[in-house]
Amino acid sequence: MILGLLAITMAMSYSMMRSQAINAQIQHNSQRGGHARQAASTGLATALRRIHQDDWEGIDSELTGWLSTTESYSVSFATGDAALTPADPDYEMYPYRVTITSVGRVEDLYDSTIFAEHTQQAVVQLVPRKLAETPPDWASIQQHTLYQWSNHHVHFDIPVRMEGPIYLQGEFKFCEVMPESAAGALDGKIDEVAFFKEALAADEISKFYGSALGTDTTYAGLVAAYSSKNPINWWRLNETGGATIANDQATNNNDGTYNATTLGTTGPPIVDEPNTAVDFHGTASFVDLGTMDVHDDNSAIEQFSMLAWFKPDALVNDEVPIVCKTNGLANADHIWTLSIVKTGASHFLRFRLSTDGTISVDQWHFAAATYDGIKMRLYLDGVEVKNSNHSDYIVMDSSVPAMIGGSFDANNPRQRYLQDLMAMFTAGMDDNRPFDGPIDLPTSLSSANTLSYLQNDLNVTVNDVPSVGTDPLTYADDPSMYQLYPGGEFYTVPTVASSLSNTTLEPDPLTNPLGIYARTGGFTINDNVTIRGTLIVGNTIHIHGDNVNIQPHNLPLLEGSSQPIQLPVMISGNDMHIENVSEVTVQGMATIDDKFEIKQSNQDATILNWQGRIVCKRLTVKKRNEWNHNSDWWHDRLDEFLTQLNGTSPILYFPEWLEVNYGLQPEPVLTIKPESSAVTYHWQDWNLPIFVPHDNDDGLRWDVIRWKDNP
Repeated sequence: MILGLLAITMAMSYSMMRSQAINAQIQHNSQRGGHARQAASTGLATALRRIHQDDWEGIDSELTGWLSTTESYSVSFATGDAALTPADPDYEMYPYRVTITSVGRVEDLYDSTIFAEHTQQAVVQLVPRKLAETPPDWASIQQHTLYQWSNHHVHFDIPVRMEGPIYLQGEFKFCEVMPESAAGALDGKIDEVAFFKEALAADEISKFYGSALGTDTTYAGLVAAYSSKNPINWWRLNETGGATIANDQATNNNDGTYNATTLGTTGPPIVDEPNTAVDFHGTASFVDLGTMDVHDDNSAIEQFSMLAWFKPDALVNDEVPIVCKTNGLANADHIWTLSIVKTGASHFLRFRLSTDGTISVDQWHFAAATYDGIKMRLYLDGVEVKNSNHSDYIVMDSSVPAMIGGSFDANNPRQRYLQDLMAMFTAGMDDNRPFDGPIDLPTSLSSANTLSYLQNDLNVTVNDVPSVGTDPLTYADDPSMYQLYPGGEFYTVPTVASSLSNTTLEPDPLTNPLGIYARTGGFTINDNVTIRGTLIVGNTIHIHGDNVNIQPHNLPLLEGSSQPIQLPVMISGNDMHIENVSEVTVQGMATIDDKFEIKQSNQDATILNWQGRIVCKRLTVKKRNEWNHNSDWWHDRLDEFLTQLNGTSPILYFPEWLEVNYGLQPEPVLTIKPESSAVTYHWQDWNLPIFVPHDNDDGLRWDVIRWKDNP
């Protein structure tokens, strides 16, 4: 019995000792597991600090550390977030997330095969704070709907509309499908225009000229000279500011009306008083004298004289008027005209009466034309240069317009069309003007007529800028890879075939998150193609298809900003052509290293709706076939339009009349305008990541999206 009790006691003691050992082991293992968890936490905290610093080695790196001889951690980094699926609205943020996995390990002090491990995982998302550096002019470039940077001509024909700010460096030529008036108009200054009801003698003309310059003392000066002969009309043209009336200071009191002129400019070198003149800018600039005739009563006259000072800024037309009364170009159309005519390579004065000295540019001249009933005489700078026999009374016709500095042909199809586009807009109709501005360009490179059309007929602001003509962008070789941020994954750029049809190209968050597609040679886009992202082509891009849609891919917003960021949707190392018979919708910016061209086609065959920006070296928007007529056709149409204005139910506007009678649609189907809401465009150096550390940070900045224990 005693032995039995002893055996039971020993068994119970062993059992208790074993339970105590197991409990001790369990407690030890629990402590080891807790230490492993602490090691994992330490590793994760260390990784989070490191990823915010510029010495982070990136996605493929591994971070390890020992906390003691038995405690360690190992951290890995991986692009993405396994919790995101294609159905998730944040799926496009997949490449901007990094999954950090930290494994803590604690080994037995005496037996390393005995250990505890614990895993913790954090998902972080990049906080974009700065984009890679852009070219110096990039901020200015992206403020313009069109930025054309070379001194090549810019050709822009109607009907087309480009809205918003435009920057040009070349000579601007637009609406050339329509002719201007058949005769030119003065680009320069005119002053002191006077008519006299007598034929001033040659010595009087000489004295007038010398007295004005102070080289002859017969008269106290120009004013005294003119006044001594009692002019019947005398427009001093010395109004300034916003004056609209050119006062006739003589007995006839036939005031004129200023049209598209600049007042108060420096006048001729008259010595007796300060003097200003009027600057005329071409076709649309003139002083309207109504239908005045040269007389001060109702009787016909057989003698008169015309005097004027003038200073041409440029002489590019065959004939430009100084002062005239005419309704056409033929000799029979002229009642009286004093003009500058081109003969060979030189320019001369011309005097025509109802039934004929070289001129220097940028120099004041004094012109006089007299008729004594027997001879017509022409004087330049006080000297007779030509005379011609002629006898009869001077014709009077109250239906013929008279002008100073104006065009011989008042029927200018181009000007009337543009003026009426503006009038239609002012009347509350659609704005079909080709531009609404402002337009920045070197004004010295474009004709005075063009500037006048823009400023005076279309009411578009024109700003003079220096002529630079240098490429603001560097077109590098097509990228083969790109990186979103320092340390991030490198993505291979897919190469596309030479042409696409019935295809959609778009970003893939796993393999091509920006949707970058490239081709070294030329590239053609045919029917039913959608591209969302960026197409980079080393040569020419041809768009020749219906249902073509080019769309941007938005980058993540910069911290504190709500403005989308986009790369250009198309980058061409050569040209871009919108071919005929195309229907194209583009959103975003295109940068073209050479020529952007919209080819000639029927007015409904090519449809372009572009919202964004275009940067190019050269630009040509060609005419629509229905509008392609010769000068005579256009002048005949304008004559028809003006004739019907006298009818009982006239069509008031030339563009509307052309549409009704000849099918020429004023509504443009080629439209280029800024995006509907503000966008930041980014020009990328593909050798750099898209996003870089902010100047105020030690490295990239990240937000913790999720932290999991034992995932």
